[in-house]
Amino acid sequence: MSTPGSGVGQGRANTGGKRFISGVVEGFYGRPWTMDQRTELFKREQKWGLNTYLYAPKDDYKHRMYWRDLYSAEEAEQLIALISAAKQHDVEFIYAISPGLDITFSNPKEATALMRKLDQVRQFGCRSFSLLFDDIETEMCVADKKAFSSFAYAQVAITNAVYQHLGDPETFLFCPTDYCAAFCTPSVLQSSYLHTVGEKLLPGIDILWTGPKVVSHKISVESIEEVSSVLRRPPVIWDNIHANDYDPQRLFLGPFKDRPTELIAKLRGVLTNPNCEFYPNFVAIHTLATWCKATADGRQRDVEMDDEEQDPCYSPQKALTLALTDWLQEFMSTDQPGGPCRPPARLKKEVSEEEPMQTDMGEGSYIPGPGENPLYTAEPLTLEDLKLLSELFYLPYEHGPTARTMLQELDWLKNHRGRGGRDGQDRGMALKSTAV
Repeated sequence: MSTPGSGVGQGRANTGGKRFISGVVEGFYGRPWTMDQRTELFKREQKWGLNTYLYAPKDDYKHRMYWRDLYSAEEAEQLIALISAAKQHDVEFIYAISPGLDITFSNPKEATALMRKLDQVRQFGCRSFSLLFDDIETEMCVADKKAFSSFAYAQVAITNAVYQHLGDPETFLFCPTDYCAAFCTPSVLQSSYLHTVGEKLLPGIDILWTGPKVVSHKISVESIEEVSSVLRRPPVIWDNIHANDYDPQRLFLGPFKDRPTELIAKLRGVLTNPNCEFYPNFVAIHTLATWCKATADGRQRDVEMDDEEQDPCYSPQKALTLALTDWLQEFMSTDQPGGPCRPPARLKKEVSEEEPMQTDMGEGSYIPGPGENPLYTAEPLTLEDLKLLSELFYLPYEHGPTARTMLQELDWLKNHRGRGGRDGQDRGMALKSTAV
């Protein structure tokens, strides 16, 4: 059994003596996950060595839109059960609240309402909290402008007050409004907002950061060193690389990649905010766990990486293969969602309800002849099938190898339509050159 944080080389992490935060944030827009799905998530996190779950579903009304409202008895019962399930699986449950849509920072009643709400959640057994000020308007009301010199000061004041009211929790996360480099004016190093947050926010409060962009293609060591110098602490990465709430027609089944393992020494933690659909997130979470197992000696604990890619400690492709191999076993299990289906029993009609033009004339069923395959049978799912699925639904900025080959072939066909007999030779040469 993995202990919390056991998947991370803790001697390397820049956590100030605290354990490295690693896990999942349910922070997307769209239908929140069910209680059963969250419990299944805790089991997976414990199995793979991740240690944290941040509860922040944007479409939970009492998390964001109606943040002042206390939970009902039924809702409280569900949250108590969820927090208890997280503890049973050695997962730290962090409750997040987003008051930024309409809070009046200068009104003492607003601070009281916020603290009352978090006190209620604390009674449920929660000991870790987060205040989120992402995706909100930055213009303050007249009263707040009179009370605070800037938006950053207003946010810092109420965050510090809540943090101290809760007794300085060991884990307390703050999400700034400028949560990525693209939002900083004129830059990260010159952002007055970030400088105020870094200087005035109490040192025990950790800060969430998504990287260069909301959905960051790559996150470099240099970029993290830069923002850490402004924030005066290492950030916790809220990673949207597998998020799909901005385009529900897309799904991301590729590996966690383009984040060098040297980042572990520069961060307080990493949380992935994955696809809205729960079960396809097997790969996203599994490969993050593999990434977190990188050790200082350039090897992977429990994972052999023979070939060196850009990162000698972590191979995205091998991490993907490991994830898909484990996922295949779940597909083969009848007690798992997506497992093999038992064939339905044939229903015999006591009274025919067929219309005159229907062609089924009796109860007889098709019997395959010699050498024929039975109808309605499927080949067993294979690892290659899952690899194909992953490569067709890969990552936001990148298609998988098979998808790239398919697109190259389609592009070739488009550019060579209507040509004569030498197309076959040209096509072979083109594919050979693009495959390099």
